[in-house]
Amino acid sequence: MSPLAWITSCRQSGSATAHLLLVGYLFDAPPHEVSQEAALAAAPDLFQLCNWGRTVPLDERRPHVVRTYALPGEEIIAPYREATGKVVYVVRDPRSLISAIVHGGRVKPGDRARTAVELVGALGAIPGFGPSRATWEDHVAEWTTPERARAHFPGLSEICVVRYEDLTGDPAAALRRLVAFLGTMGPVDDDRIKRTLAAWTPDAVREAPISSPLPGIEAFRDPRPRPGKAPDEPPPLAEISPEAEEAYRRRIAGDAAFAALVKRFGYLP
Repeated sequence: MSPLAWITSCRQSGSATAHLLLVGYLFDAPPHEVSQEAALAAAPDLFQLCNWGRTVPLDERRPHVVRTYALPGEEIIAPYREATGKVVYVVRDPRSLISAIVHGGRVKPGDRARTAVELVGALGAIPGFGPSRATWEDHVAEWTTPERARAHFPGLSEICVVRYEDLTGDPAAALRRLVAFLGTMGPVDDDRIKRTLAAWTPDAVREAPISSPLPGIEAFRDPRPRPGKAPDEPPPLAEISPEAEEAYRRRIAGDAAFAALVKRFGYLP
């Protein structure tokens, strides 16, 4: 039986994109032909699965990969500690993440420069990053540092880190790497990768039933609108706020652990 594999990232850092591409490759069909039920069985989102009143099966029906934003030590992950064998982590330049947050509709234009400076200090400690309000540094370190990850998952064998910038810059290469790493979808098929990238565009996914709100607890809430068009790639942090860019440099100079992480993934100024 194959080990349980997680795909994760901080919010707005790219795991959703990678996860959907894996779903598209797995089914080798356009998004409007893939049902939510089928996707949840083969490559679920953990929180969506829980919203539907279900858990990740650990028998022969084990999915290929499970997506989550949680930290590995959070309670929702605990039932799967022993079964976990692989981790896919999508990491994003902290400056790009801050730009995406302030340009993603959460922050008024007049507050963006000030908020960007504040987020350099927090880097993720905002609502939506999990019950612990984990920082970018916490989330990345817990999932990608082998000794820290194995403290939560004693059977962990491999960690595959994919940079968001590589995922968006060369999605074919990134998807090829992910399929090979997971090892549960057979040999890598380059023609299948081309079909997946052609069919699973953001617009096609947004219009497909797979993007509709799930049943379950949603039945007791007001209907949510379908996701709108994804915002354009935000400008560099230095254009939003030169002060935030300078604060980022100061944090690197004064925080050795943070500096080591950004250097490891190529995010030094």
